[in-house]
Amino acid sequence: MKIEETRDLDRCRALRRKVFIEEQGVAEAEEWDGLDGQALHLLVWQDGTAIGTARILIKDGTGKIGRVCVLPEARGAGHGA
Repeated sequence: MKIEETRDLDRCRALRRKVFIEEQGVAEAEEWDGLDGQALHLLVWQDGTAIGTARILIKDGTGKIGRVCVLPEARGAGHGA
């Protein structure tokens, strides 16, 4: 497993769409809140495949981790921790 910062928002959004919108039924309007441009984005890689993502919003020197998701087939191994 490898975690790295990314600017590949399309890949992050594809993971979030699959997990939050398609699997969990989150409304698109709620998921796409307009804050992605302000955030630092991370991807979790396993064997060359992106399996998870998260974003960090920083305000007044404090980071807020959110939008953490891991594909169903990769869950249970601690990737989201």
